[in-house]
Amino acid sequence: MKKTLFLLLALFAGTLAAAELKLACFNHFTSFFKDFRRPPDEIVSIRKMPGAEIMKQLADGRLRMAITDRLPEKTRNFDVTELAVAGTILAVHPENPLKTISCADARELLDAKIPTWHSLNGSRAQVHIYKVAGNMPRPVIHRCDKCGATPKKTKKSKAGKQEKRAMVLQTENTSKSFVLLFVDPDGVAELPLSSYHENRVKLLPVDNVMPTLENFRTGRYPLSRKIYLITAKQLTDSERGLVSYIKSRKFAAQLYADGYLPIEQKAETR
Repeated sequence: MKKTLFLLLALFAGTLAAAELKLACFNHFTSFFKDFRRPPDEIVSIRKMPGAEIMKQLADGRLRMAITDRLPEKTRNFDVTELAVAGTILAVHPENPLKTISCADARELLDAKIPTWHSLNGSRAQVHIYKVAGNMPRPVIHRCDKCGATPKKTKKSKAGKQEKRAMVLQTENTSKSFVLLFVDPDGVAELPLSSYHENRVKLLPVDNVMPTLENFRTGRYPLSRKIYLITAKQLTDSERGLVSYIKSRKFAAQLYADGYLPIEQKAETR
């Protein structure tokens, strides 16, 4: 009995003394680490955390590694790697006369607050929005200087009268959205940035900026935002192993499959 109790206490003490490999993710990226080879005799904590809390814990030293869409105030205290670009492309039917859209109108359109095409291209037809169904949050729209976070002013509806909205049609995947858009002159599809090479439908410029690979990487395209890996300057061997995995082709493939555009990293595939 005493021997068993001693072994249990020894195991418990060893658990308390074990080092912790900790990474915080601002989004759903925790699911990308199923194939990560966890170091033996080490506690591995990879968990989702709000962006504001990530910044707070990085600043006060409680966190050494994070995947986030924000930059710390004092970037000189960390190593910053650009992992990928997140965002949204707006695509319309080839016959749609709309040539460009403002960032402010794009925000309203994505939120289904523009019921008809009248204010955009003159048509009074109802707007049909095709978007992929799922629990994935839409990538944050870049808050450009022109529109900021302030939505357009809309007329107040009369008492008891329901506000008109666009029709939102959820699809199984991006390919289904494209097929439906191709036969619907009144449609607009919310596509991932990985669709930037599509030429069978019309991809809308935003504030006259085309959705191109170069504009995504430079941050000029308003409906996009970069995803960063933030790490401490000095890393342990285990932390370096985790960083290598995050910069690997395997991790990049998962990013691309989720609609992100990975930024090429110089790292060995683990």
